[in-house]
Amino acid sequence: MPTPEEIFQQLRAITDLVEADVEMFTPDKRKLLRDGARVSDEIVQQTIHAVGATDLIAKAIGMSGEQLYELVQLSNRWSSAESELKALLTGVQGAQLARRHQVATIVRRAFMIASQLAKDDTYGDLRTYVEEVRRLKSYERRKRKPRNQPGPEET
Repeated sequence: MPTPEEIFQQLRAITDLVEADVEMFTPDKRKLLRDGARVSDEIVQQTIHAVGATDLIAKAIGMSGEQLYELVQLSNRWSSAESELKALLTGVQGAQLARRHQVATIVRRAFMIASQLAKDDTYGDLRTYVEEVRRLKSYERRKRKPRNQPGPEET
């Protein structure tokens, strides 16, 4: 099984291969592009035929019917790659979630065992660990004030 570092390096190599076609957009720009990209496949096919049949339209858009067809085919092929990348990401996220869950389960078990053992003077050195974990857990449970709401002195 490859290491995470090996996978990272391979992904970097793939990124280097496609970086001319990869663009990072802001969420707003992505929404604009997504909204503007909505057109049915049937309309696309009819347009390819119209562009191929009329030189005037081809000149107006700066592209022949064949060039438009090739662009559509390229887009479809990239859709397949996109789907595969999404599936890979979902799988990696699931595996990572399972690992984090396993770590959390082990940590909880170890803490429960250490808490019991720390009651015995033989394992008194575990008391520091138990007290520190309890302190950290109580800190995590504290309610935090929402940042966007003004405090009493600000109103």
